[in-house]
Amino acid sequence: MASLLVMTAAVAVLLAVGLRDPAGRADPPPADASRRSPDATADLAQLARTFVGSLAKDHDYVPPAPAQRTAFSAAVGRVFDGSVPTEDLATLGYAATRRVDGATGREFVEVAEPVPTGRGWGVVYVDTSAPIHRVVQVPHPLADLDTELVAVDLFRRLPGAVLLIAGTHRKAGTDGAGDAAHRTDHMFDALAGELTRRRVPAVQIHGFHDDTVPDTDVVVATGRTTPDATAHRTADALEAADLRTCRVWSSDNPACSRLAALTNVQGHTAAEAGLPFLHIELSRTTRDTADSRHRTAAALAEALSPPDTPADKWWPRS
Repeated sequence: MASLLVMTAAVAVLLAVGLRDPAGRADPPPADASRRSPDATADLAQLARTFVGSLAKDHDYVPPAPAQRTAFSAAVGRVFDGSVPTEDLATLGYAATRRVDGATGREFVEVAEPVPTGRGWGVVYVDTSAPIHRVVQVPHPLADLDTELVAVDLFRRLPGAVLLIAGTHRKAGTDGAGDAAHRTDHMFDALAGELTRRRVPAVQIHGFHDDTVPDTDVVVATGRTTPDATAHRTADALEAADLRTCRVWSSDNPACSRLAALTNVQGHTAAEAGLPFLHIELSRTTRDTADSRHRTAAALAEALSPPDTPADKWWPRS
């Protein structure tokens, strides 16, 4: 019996050695961490609110170099593919963290700087519970107050969505450098372009002052793209939610027409790619309360959910 125990122990040692490299080091963890369990439960709305709260109008912003835009969009593209390119993101000063949203119970990946640097590259959230089918974009955080909260609410109702929030106030930097919706050298545009390349249509959330388009809650536009069935369905859903809605493509209201998004660069890219593009402008009052934000997001989700897939009827768990 003693001899048998000695032999068993020896085999265990040999097996353990076989699992290490010649230098005696344990095998490294796999480079693809996409199958690991989530790191923590988080409140996505609070994450977005904290990020936007860190931005500043007077930020001395310098646009990223072309090589940085290419490298970052490629790394985030691998996240869209279901991988977590830890080393590539770390080289760029970013990390991908798997989390569970406390409100919906669904998993998502957060791509953000572990330690904020103020570079203005933004954050990305990817719902991993379904194939990617829509990107919700917030190009003017802080400048268009609370648009990130509407976007989070919409993201939560669309399993398989991506949420992209720009990292600059639209007036940051010089000569309009921080205006993510009108600059092709912005990191936001590089990431939006990666999704356009993947044929993922975008809905972009903006805000306007109440007196810009009086007696209107929402302005729906499609930029330089042709209004499709989804655009019409979106406007119908918003009106059904008792939101006074202006359709730019059929309106004779000059104030409404000025919000047509004809100079929006993400809209230009979508039009060139033959991809739908939705530009949603919300009045200040519509963004002011949780109730109106929820009604708006619910109406948008009803229109933007994939065919035969109803919008997720999540309920906050707090």
